[in-house]
This record gives sequence, C-alpha cells and structure tokens, in this order.
Amino acid sequence: MPQAQRTFEAEVAVLQTEFKNLDGKFDEIKHEVKLLDKKVDHYADTTHTLLKEFKVENQQQHKVVEEKIQSLEKWRWMLMGAGLLIGMLGYSGIEKFLLH
Repeated sequence: MPQAQRTFEAEVAVLQTEFKNLDGKFDEIKHEVKLLDKKVDHYADTTHTLLKEFKVENQQQHKVVEEKIQSLEKWRWMLMGAGLLIGMLGYSGIEKFLLH
C-alpha cells in the first residue's frame, strides 16, 4: 500500500472517531436541553400558581381595606350631620337643650 493511501485511511479513521465523539456530545446536549425544558415548564407552572395565589390574597386584602374605608365614610357623614345640626341650632339652641 502506498504511503499516501495509508495516511488518507488514517485520517479517515481519525475523522470517523471524532464524528462519533461529536455525535455522542450532541446526544448529551439534546438530553440536557430536554431536562432544561422540563425545568422551565415546572418553574413556569409554579410561577403561575404563585401569581394566582397572590391575586386571591390581593383581592382579599383590598376587600378588607374597602370595608374599613366604608366604615370611616359612615362616621364622617354622621359627624358632618351632627356638626350641621349643631350649627343650625346655634349657641342659644344648644344652651337651651343642655339646660333642660
């Protein structure tokens, strides 16, 4: 066999070995990408669940604050009404009311 043919065959054998190694590396990368995809899906689901829980809790807190504000609004209107009544009676009317 001539020297050039042996060198060519050796180079082909080396290239085949390197190709097999690359093929194996691509299989590893594919596997890692699949695992990463599963993890991303899991974290997306977890994040979605947490956002739903946050929304429910946020709505509950807003309802509590709304109830407190409505209560304060009632008191404000009662105090304004009492002030208006006292203002309409005037000092002499209050004095008569307190003395009897």
